[in-house]
Formats: sequence, structure tokens, C-alpha cells
Amino acid sequence: MILQLSVYFLSFTPLWISVLFINAMSLVHGTKTPWAEKISIVGILILFFIAFIVMLRILKTDKIGTRKYQLIEVIEEKFVTAEFLATFIMPLYAFDFTKWEDLVLFGFFFCIFGFLCVRHNYFCFNIILEVLNYKTYDCKLIDERGNEVAQKIISKRNLKIYKNEEIFIKGLNNDYCLDCFKSE
Repeated sequence: MILQLSVYFLSFTPLWISVLFINAMSLVHGTKTPWAEKISIVGILILFFIAFIVMLRILKTDKIGTRKYQLIEVIEEKFVTAEFLATFIMPLYAFDFTKWEDLVLFGFFFCIFGFLCVRHNYFCFNIILEVLNYKTYDCKLIDERGNEVAQKIISKRNLKIYKNEEIFIKGLNNDYCLDCFKSE
């Protein structure tokens, strides 16, 4: 659950950057009630730092708790982050983050959406993972018993060049696994 909350929060990074900019400009231009801006700036920075640290710790590529598979087919998902941004982030720019009423409305929406993401174990692939050089792949694998398995895998490696080789993965949720490797 901690990973889902962290990744969920980080998936809104473009929005957080925009809110930080809007609120900083509001403070520079002398808003009459600076508390909404100050609270949101401090809150966003603290939560971002905590979520980032949690995500990095969970995305360590140690082989504890992994399963071994042979990688048969690999297709890179190139638009997963863009689709998420267009679907979930862009509509949120309708809120005015310098007004308490809009902060409360946004908070309500954000919490409800977050609850649903955690409840349904939804993994929000996000721009931070892209910046850290992770990619998402749709893969066909063969397990140790010879069964073919379809799996979405998040990896820092280009999995296309590891076709027909063994890989170790561990589950992040019901849909996504993490490629666990040691750097050569």
C-alpha cells in the first residue's frame, strides 16, 4: 500500500510543479491570504520527498522474493505515461490552487481517486519513473514449469535485447512486475 500511495502521489508530478509555480507567483505578487499557498508549497515538497524515497527503496533490484522466467516476447509500451497525463492530470488544471475552496475540492477528488487506486491495487506509471529511465514492457514469459505467462514488466534495462534469456522479476501489484537485475 505504501508503494501505491507513493507512486500515486508522484504520478501527479507535472501538476505539483505547476501548483508550486502558481503558488510561488501568487506569493511574489502579494496575495492577500498567503496561507493556502504556503501550506500547499510546504506540503507538496514534504510529501514529494517522502514518496520519492519510498519509491526508490521499493524499486531496488535485489533478487529477494523474485521468480525466474525465460523472456520470449517483448513489446515496449511507449505511451503509458502520456495516456495517464492526458487522462488524469490535465483535467485537474481546472482547479485554482490559490483558493481554499478549490484546494478543498481538489483534495476531495485526489483522496477519492487515491482510495480507488489503492483499493484496486492500481499502479500509476509516471513521469518520475520515466526520468529515472524505467520503461514498461508487455512480455510473454515461460516459467520454470514451462507455462506461458503474459506480464507487464517495469525495467531500467532495454528488455528487447534480453529476448530468450532468463530474467528475475518480483510483483509490484496484480498487473506489474519489476525486472530485478544486478548491474554488470
